[in-house]
Amino acid sequence: MRVVGEEEVEGVPSRVVAFVRPGLPAWFKVWVGIPDGLVRREEMLAEGHLMHRVHEQLDGPVEVAPPVDP
Repeated sequence: MRVVGEEEVEGVPSRVVAFVRPGLPAWFKVWVGIPDGLVRREEMLAEGHLMHRVHEQLDGPVEVAPPVDP
């Protein structure tokens, strides 16, 4: 695992950390908020598979509702 830089995600200063999982094989980058340690963004690259996810509105309001029957 290596810290490869710092960037802002959604206005939050974040450290960019890169690592590899050789058993898959897959390469990952995660952006971790410096002030709170929360993962703000993730990227994964593997053979035949790409993933990009941005985590937004952390600690925001959550709406829970029962399922609706058709």
